[in-house]
Amino acid sequence: MIADHQSTDDKAGFGLSTATFVVVASMVGTGILTTSGFTIVSVGSHQWALLLWIIGGILAICGALAQSELACRVPITGGDYMILNKAFGPLAGFLTGWIAAVLGFAGPIAASSKAASAYFFKTILPPGQEPGFYWNRGRMTDPTRFW
Repeated sequence: MIADHQSTDDKAGFGLSTATFVVVASMVGTGILTTSGFTIVSVGSHQWALLLWIIGGILAICGALAQSELACRVPITGGDYMILNKAFGPLAGFLTGWIAAVLGFAGPIAASSKAASAYFFKTILPPGQEPGFYWNRGRMTDPTRFW
Protein backbone atom coordinates (compact mmCIF):
# COMPACT_ATOMS: atom_id res chain seq x y z
CA MET A 1 0.00 0.00 0.00
CA ILE A 2 1.30 3.45 -0.88
CA ALA A 3 1.27 5.91 1.98
CA ASP A 4 -0.07 9.40 1.45
CA HIS A 5 2.60 11.79 2.68
CA GLN A 6 0.51 14.94 2.46
CA SER A 7 -1.30 15.92 5.57
CA THR A 8 -4.70 17.53 5.50
CA ASP A 9 -3.23 20.64 7.11
CA ASP A 10 -1.11 21.52 4.04
CA LYS A 11 -2.42 24.54 2.16
CA ALA A 12 -2.60 24.36 -1.58
CA GLY A 13 -1.38 27.44 -3.40
CA PHE A 14 1.62 29.51 -4.18
CA GLY A 15 4.29 30.20 -1.62
CA LEU A 16 7.47 32.20 -1.37
CA SER A 17 9.48 29.73 -3.46
CA THR A 18 6.95 29.80 -6.33
CA ALA A 19 6.88 33.60 -6.34
CA THR A 20 10.67 33.73 -6.29
CA PHE A 21 10.98 31.33 -9.23
CA VAL A 22 8.40 33.24 -11.27
CA VAL A 23 10.28 36.52 -10.80
CA VAL A 24 13.66 34.93 -11.54
CA ALA A 25 12.29 33.20 -14.65
CA SER A 26 10.83 36.37 -16.07
CA MET A 27 14.01 38.32 -15.36
CA VAL A 28 16.20 35.70 -17.01
CA GLY A 29 13.82 35.21 -19.91
CA THR A 30 13.19 38.80 -20.86
CA GLY A 31 16.18 40.59 -19.44
CA ILE A 32 19.33 38.56 -19.66
CA LEU A 33 18.56 36.35 -22.66
CA THR A 34 17.32 39.17 -24.89
CA THR A 35 19.83 41.90 -23.99
CA SER A 36 23.08 40.13 -23.16
CA GLY A 37 24.48 40.52 -26.68
CA PHE A 38 23.76 44.26 -26.69
CA THR A 39 25.32 44.63 -23.25
CA ILE A 40 28.51 42.82 -24.24
CA VAL A 41 28.85 44.87 -27.44
CA SER A 42 28.27 48.11 -25.51
CA VAL A 43 30.80 47.43 -22.74
CA GLY A 44 33.33 45.47 -24.78
CA SER A 45 33.80 42.29 -22.75
CA HIS A 46 32.01 39.49 -20.95
CA GLN A 47 33.66 40.43 -17.66
CA TRP A 48 32.27 43.98 -17.70
CA ALA A 49 28.81 42.70 -18.60
CA LEU A 50 28.93 40.24 -15.69
CA LEU A 51 30.09 42.99 -13.35
CA LEU A 52 27.21 45.22 -14.47
CA TRP A 53 24.73 42.38 -13.88
CA ILE A 54 26.15 41.86 -10.39
CA ILE A 55 25.89 45.59 -9.63
CA GLY A 56 22.33 45.61 -10.95
CA GLY A 57 21.49 42.62 -8.75
CA ILE A 58 22.91 44.35 -5.69
CA LEU A 59 20.89 47.49 -6.46
CA ALA A 60 17.75 45.39 -6.93
CA ILE A 61 18.31 43.72 -3.55
CA CYS A 62 18.81 47.15 -1.93
CA GLY A 63 15.58 48.36 -3.49
CA ALA A 64 13.69 45.28 -2.30
CA LEU A 65 15.06 45.70 1.24
CA ALA A 66 14.12 49.39 1.28
CA GLN A 67 10.62 48.56 0.02
CA SER A 68 10.20 45.87 2.66
CA GLU A 69 11.32 48.29 5.38
CA LEU A 70 8.78 50.85 4.19
CA ALA A 71 6.08 48.18 4.11
CA CYS A 72 6.89 47.24 7.71
CA ARG A 73 6.73 50.87 8.83
CA VAL A 74 3.43 51.53 7.02
CA PRO A 75 1.54 48.26 7.65
CA ILE A 76 -1.50 48.88 5.45
CA THR A 77 -2.46 47.41 2.11
CA GLY A 78 -1.93 49.48 -1.01
CA GLY A 79 1.80 49.25 -1.64
CA ASP A 80 3.63 52.25 -3.10
CA TYR A 81 0.41 54.19 -3.48
CA MET A 82 -0.36 54.19 0.24
CA ILE A 83 3.25 54.77 1.30
CA LEU A 84 3.59 57.85 -0.94
CA ASN A 85 0.06 58.98 -0.11
CA LYS A 86 0.90 59.03 3.60
CA ALA A 87 4.34 60.60 3.09
CA PHE A 88 3.68 63.21 0.37
CA GLY A 89 -0.08 63.43 -0.12
CA PRO A 90 -2.65 61.99 -2.50
CA LEU A 91 -1.19 63.51 -5.68
CA ALA A 92 2.10 61.62 -5.23
CA GLY A 93 0.21 58.39 -4.63
CA PHE A 94 -1.99 58.96 -7.66
CA LEU A 95 0.94 59.75 -9.95
CA THR A 96 2.99 56.78 -8.79
CA GLY A 97 0.02 54.50 -9.44
CA TRP A 98 -0.31 55.66 -13.01
CA ILE A 99 3.42 55.68 -13.65
CA ALA A 100 3.69 52.14 -12.29
CA ALA A 101 0.77 51.00 -14.45
CA VAL A 102 2.21 52.46 -17.64
CA LEU A 103 5.95 52.03 -17.16
CA GLY A 104 6.05 49.20 -14.65
CA PHE A 105 3.52 46.86 -16.24
CA ALA A 106 2.74 47.84 -19.82
CA GLY A 107 6.34 48.55 -20.83
CA PRO A 108 7.84 45.20 -19.76
CA ILE A 109 4.88 43.32 -21.24
CA ALA A 110 5.39 45.11 -24.56
CA ALA A 111 9.14 44.38 -24.51
CA SER A 112 8.48 40.71 -23.71
CA SER A 113 5.92 40.50 -26.51
CA LYS A 114 8.31 42.07 -29.01
CA ALA A 115 11.09 39.65 -28.05
CA ALA A 116 8.73 36.66 -28.15
CA SER A 117 7.39 37.63 -31.58
CA ALA A 118 10.92 38.09 -32.93
CA TYR A 119 11.90 34.60 -31.76
CA PHE A 120 8.62 33.13 -33.03
CA PHE A 121 8.93 34.60 -36.52
CA LYS A 122 12.56 33.47 -36.78
CA THR A 123 11.38 29.89 -36.31
CA ILE A 124 8.59 29.91 -38.89
CA LEU A 125 9.94 32.16 -41.66
CA PRO A 126 12.60 31.12 -44.18
CA PRO A 127 16.12 32.44 -43.48
CA GLY A 128 16.52 36.07 -44.47
CA GLN A 129 12.79 36.78 -44.70
CA GLU A 130 11.17 39.09 -42.20
CA PRO A 131 7.50 39.48 -41.34
CA GLY A 132 5.59 41.91 -43.57
CA PHE A 133 4.70 44.48 -40.96
CA TYR A 134 7.30 47.16 -40.45
CA TRP A 135 7.23 49.90 -37.90
CA ASN A 136 8.13 53.43 -38.94
CA ARG A 137 8.26 55.92 -36.06
CA GLY A 138 5.51 54.13 -34.20
CA ARG A 139 3.17 53.59 -37.18
CA MET A 140 2.65 50.40 -39.11
CA THR A 141 3.62 51.10 -42.73
CA ASP A 142 2.29 47.97 -44.45
CA PRO A 143 -0.41 46.25 -42.41
CA THR A 144 -1.76 44.21 -45.34
CA ARG A 145 1.43 42.29 -46.09
CA PHE A 146 2.08 39.60 -43.52
CA TRP A 147 4.26 37.01 -45.27
